[in-house]
Amino acid sequence: MNIDIANMDVNLGEKAQEINFVDAGVTLFAVFLGAHLAYWYSQRKERQKDKKQEVESYSKISNQIALSLNSLCVYKEVYLDEIKKAFEENNYLDALKTSYKPDSYFMFDVNECCFLNSYNRCFPTEFALLAKVTATVFCVLDDYYKSVYDIRYAYISKDKSFESGYENLKKSFQFLYDDFEHLIARFYYLNKELIKGYEKYFNIHYYEGLVENYELEAKLDKYIHDKKNKQFIAEREEQFDEYWCLTPNIYCVMCLWKRKLMHRIRFACKYFKKPQICNKCRCCFNKKEKH
Repeated sequence: MNIDIANMDVNLGEKAQEINFVDAGVTLFAVFLGAHLAYWYSQRKERQKDKKQEVESYSKISNQIALSLNSLCVYKEVYLDEIKKAFEENNYLDALKTSYKPDSYFMFDVNECCFLNSYNRCFPTEFALLAKVTATVFCVLDDYYKSVYDIRYAYISKDKSFESGYENLKKSFQFLYDDFEHLIARFYYLNKELIKGYEKYFNIHYYEGLVENYELEAKLDKYIHDKKNKQFIAEREEQFDEYWCLTPNIYCVMCLWKRKLMHRIRFACKYFKKPQICNKCRCCFNKKEKH
């Protein structure tokens, strides 16, 4: 039995001498490197997929806001401005005309808009408020057109209540006109901020001067006349500019690694530090009593 054990030791020693530890180390390193590269590549593809999804969602929201703004501006120019002019001239037939409601292509979905919070945290709250304001203005527009039908009937039938009803309708239209212009102001500055965000974070085609071109094409003075709405736009733009996330550079990366290192050092200190509760632990007292 002892002879067999001795032969086994000799054989193991000979096998150990035949192993090339350099080749084994290189092979082991290659295996770990390949696994690490595969993990890094899969994470990179996942980040690219998430970024592509964000670009598509951002483009969808931007298109909805832009189309809605264009629809509202056209409606105001073609219908509301003409009705306002007719009211000022007391042109009854033109003042009492009705039309369809403008289209609003923007539909607020918190799950679809929440990713914008990582770029500017003003977006989700402003979109939620925009949806509520849009619904309110459209309800006011429906109520106004219902009143128009009644006043128009009184005008055609030469009812005595026409004059008082007409004056009340004129006041109602002025409130509607102001609310509608304020709604356009909200769509305008949100569309502008979305263009700023596209230029900062999603400009895959490297366009330049997008905001300046938008200001020239939008023609703000043509659709918004109230100074309060212009001041409202300026205040909202200033608020948005304060909350844009910074684009990371080399200093941000260095600061990130510094925070990671300090976090690990603090974790190590806490891990190897004896907790104060150990001085009052019942297990320690039980050991002392046994001894």
